[in-house]
Amino acid sequence: MRKRVNKRSQDVHESLWSWSLFWAQLRSLMLVLFARFMHRSTTTEDGAVKIEEIKGEPAARSIREIYRAFLRKATKHGYPRKRFETPFELKQRIDEKVPLTEPHLELITEAYAFTRYSGEVPDEAELAQIRENWAELDRKWT
Repeated sequence: MRKRVNKRSQDVHESLWSWSLFWAQLRSLMLVLFARFMHRSTTTEDGAVKIEEIKGEPAARSIREIYRAFLRKATKHGYPRKRFETPFELKQRIDEKVPLTEPHLELITEAYAFTRYSGEVPDEAELAQIRENWAELDRKWT
């Protein structure tokens, strides 16, 4: 903020213009624009999303491994996960095309989202039920 006082009339003029703020915002804008064109690729050559290493407790890893197996199976059947698609959006898209997967896919998707984004770990009974649902879904898709 800049302040200027006219000594004759005792007028006070203040400016809210800030060069430091202007340059910081311009720099941020340029970084965003350049990052858009020079982003690191998160997909493989065939268009599939790169897979990161699974970390966490064994039950959480099991849920994530089941979900990754589901993603591989869905990609094989022509339903690859889009880059910015949430698990629930993918589930909805697959349900519209293949309705027989709905009850099994619902539980797997909810368990994955709960484990992945809340940090909570399911107990052994829930994990066993999810494994059974995955086995049934895998049989239906084979």
